[in-house]
Amino acid sequence: MAKGTTVRMWRRTIFVLMVLIVLGFGSLVVSLFRLQIVEGEELQTRAVNQQTQDTTLTAKRGTIYDRNMKVLATSADVYKVVLDPNYVRKELEQGQERDGIQEEIAQGLGEILDMDPADILALLEKQTYYAVAKTKVETDVKDQILEFKTKLELGNAIQLQPDYKRYYPYGSFASAVLGFTNSENQGVTGVEASYNDYLSGVAGKLVTAKNAKGSDMPFQYEQRIEAQDGYSLVLTIDEVVQHFLEKSVEEA
Repeated sequence: MAKGTTVRMWRRTIFVLMVLIVLGFGSLVVSLFRLQIVEGEELQTRAVNQQTQDTTLTAKRGTIYDRNMKVLATSADVYKVVLDPNYVRKELEQGQERDGIQEEIAQGLGEILDMDPADILALLEKQTYYAVAKTKVETDVKDQILEFKTKLELGNAIQLQPDYKRYYPYGSFASAVLGFTNSENQGVTGVEASYNDYLSGVAGKLVTAKNAKGSDMPFQYEQRIEAQDGYSLVLTIDEVVQHFLEKSVEEA
């Protein structure tokens, strides 16, 4: 009698264990299916966004010519001033007596760029390898920055990356036809706007990895996708004829 009861208890125990195992594995399979199949693409996208950081690389806008290939609108070379706070912190200060180097950079660069040194210091305190200080910097300012870098032996602490600024050699000539671009280098009116998709090109991308704290990983983890410059455009306008026409209209 006792032996039969024991056998039945073992059977019940095994049955309960089997049910629990089946339910456990079943819920696990359901969870895996949901995470990998149902929500897999969304979760993968979120993971990539959390682990990487994208930086846009500006494309050079196409040139606009008159019928005789005289330049009516072009993109002049300017520069983007980029700071590398992690380089300043780890490479310059580690093992060297350079206390206050961040303040010295902020003060000197602030004077050159006509910026508040406190704003530059705030950028230098970030946990990143890439912090934009200013865009559309002209060549004369670039030369001052290079001289400043050499004087303080800053290495890659300050980087100058190529950028572009729209330039019209003849000033307001045919402005109603040519139009103009905004601060984002996109056409707003005139030919600049009508043919914006052709002129603007395709921006590139610099992808860097981030760690769990949100700080950039070293440069060996970066991937660079080069920008594609925009197409140029040739108009039927003759610059000489147009100049005489505009002058005559102004006199009239």
